[in-house]
Amino acid sequence: MIELNNDDWEFITYLHYVLKPFYLGTVMMSEKNYPSIGLTFHAIQKIKQFCSNDNTSNYHIKELKIPLLSKLNKYFFDDREQYLYFQQYSFFDPVSHLSLTDAEKLQCEKYIKNLITDDIYPLKRPS
Repeated sequence: MIELNNDDWEFITYLHYVLKPFYLGTVMMSEKNYPSIGLTFHAIQKIKQFCSNDNTSNYHIKELKIPLLSKLNKYFFDDREQYLYFQQYSFFDPVSHLSLTDAEKLQCEKYIKNLITDDIYPLKRPS
């Protein structure tokens, strides 16, 4: 039988604290809650914000957040083109507006205007 000492229990408490936003994000995106790209974008932004937030003096919590933030960046934020598509498609979901900055909203609006202007109403070029 495994016996846990006080330090082990303390570490488990830190681990629970750090992984809780991932659990909540997973529940939020589960099938029963009607997941959408906007909801997914919002959850990932909140998790990134949590992992980036350095307001704790606890060494263990900081150390647990570092590799998680690294993986979030690798899979969601490092590929700029992928991130922009993710952001642009989530723009149409009201939930994602909670996570978009004003600059990101303007960027999405500009993209949509250009898309409409260039694709739907292309300028006629002289022959």
